[in-house]
Amino acid sequence: MKSYIIVILISALLISTLFFALPKTEVLVPFDEERFDLNVKSDDYWKKEIILELSILPKHRTFLDDKVDKSRNILYKRLQKAGVEEIQVVSYKPTQEEIESQIQPEEEESFLKEYIKVIVQTTIDENVVNQLITSTGEIKIMEPKEILDDLPDEEQLQLYMVENYEETKWDRSQFRNILIRDLMAGEGGRSYFGIFKPGLGNRREFNRFLREREGEMIGVLMDSFVIPMQVEPEMSNIFAVGLGPDEKEAKTQNIILNTGVIPASRISILSAENKETDIYEIDHIQVTLAILISIGSVIFFLYQREKEEKEKILQFAFSLLLIFSISLTILKIWKIPIDLFLLIPTGILGTIFLKTMYTCTTESRMILITSVIVATLMVIFGTGYIPIMGSFMLFVILLSFITEILTKVYFKHIKIINS
Repeated sequence: MKSYIIVILISALLISTLFFALPKTEVLVPFDEERFDLNVKSDDYWKKEIILELSILPKHRTFLDDKVDKSRNILYKRLQKAGVEEIQVVSYKPTQEEIESQIQPEEEESFLKEYIKVIVQTTIDENVVNQLITSTGEIKIMEPKEILDDLPDEEQLQLYMVENYEETKWDRSQFRNILIRDLMAGEGGRSYFGIFKPGLGNRREFNRFLREREGEMIGVLMDSFVIPMQVEPEMSNIFAVGLGPDEKEAKTQNIILNTGVIPASRISILSAENKETDIYEIDHIQVTLAILISIGSVIFFLYQREKEEKEKILQFAFSLLLIFSISLTILKIWKIPIDLFLLIPTGILGTIFLKTMYTCTTESRMILITSVIVATLMVIFGTGYIPIMGSFMLFVILLSFITEILTKVYFKHIKIINS
């Protein structure tokens, strides 16, 4: 009886997930009053060419090229960490007409102007991208001027204006990193905080700086915006600046604050132009049918070869159908955003991986470990679409491991029933 139940359950799993995985079957079954077709990312992509203007102090004239190179590297690193799929960051020389067409802000001192062209194609929120490329990443701890003493209620906005503060020595270079953490805030709520970690040689001096100002107000400058805060006694143990409850904003600030400071006093957008996206348009219905036909052809070819063990080929076919049906069902029901053009090579690699596991059983463990290491390296160190493909591969490897177990259990109990 136990064998019958197991065979029925696994058969039901295959049939039900295969039904959901096939194209257009979502129209036959209501699911939360909406279709559960594949959530294809192609419609969410946007592409833009952005010209950035860097305002650099004249004292850095000698090292201007180095400053621009450093700025390009930091911008690229930020966009990469944010998951932007296609990135191009290069130096740029605008025409005089381009410069004159822009309204230039009044400046207190003359700056050297350098320009960087950034081209991105991504599904990331455009506001996040703009924030990543226009923030210098500099922070400074400031002391208030006398003008802020006893401000009337109608003048409270003066607290956030940088001209009402004096700089101290404590800028981003004095802190080794800034940890972003979700912590308890006032009245039982939660908020994200930036926890400033002083350099090893600066901790004692920074603690003394805070103790001398207990009960007084200081300001933390983050890209021309000052966050006023009162120094509390416990700040000498942990100096945390509130960033608000928004998770997306906290993640963006984490990237900005921990990828380096762009050596410019200000970054502004000189121009931004929408471009036509370069996305491979693929009909997922045709792709699904092509994959099924390919799987059938591979299985038929292997089954006809006399040197192949028939039972292993049947197990391979069963596992392959399980992977195909379960993976697409998960993608559909949970509406996971996908790039169709990455699913095809991932499917091919998954088929090769599974075939090798069944035909080279003595080496399957080494193959599994190697595949996991390669996919993990792709996720961690890859750029552009490579981390996405690495994630798909890890997903397929995990499913391969699960389906292999299910397949062996299924065929074992089939034998028990037939014996």
